[in-house]
Amino acid sequence: MSAPQDTFRFSLRLKEGNELIGYAELNGILWPHRTGWVTIAIADESKWGKGYGKEAMQCLIHYAFRELNLYRLQLTVFSYNTRAKTLSEEARIWFRT
Repeated sequence: MSAPQDTFRFSLRLKEGNELIGYAELNGILWPHRTGWVTIAIADESKWGKGYGKEAMQCLIHYAFRELNLYRLQLTVFSYNTRAKTLSEEARIWFRT
């Protein structure tokens, strides 16, 4: 019997041109507790601040709760990353609705 998968990684690509700009990931999933960690990385600074991280977060939340039936997601945000802090605060609101 194989162990359940605990990581789901997705490429972030632009709809126009299919350019790879980063990745989004659900990892460290503890199936008995239905919890996991969220990671989003957009590599190219010219793509920052355009809503791609927000769209990726919304997709991850949807996938985690509706497809994987997780109960809780967690993430680490560094204090200097103001965009990530704002996104994590918005995500807290989405979790409650």
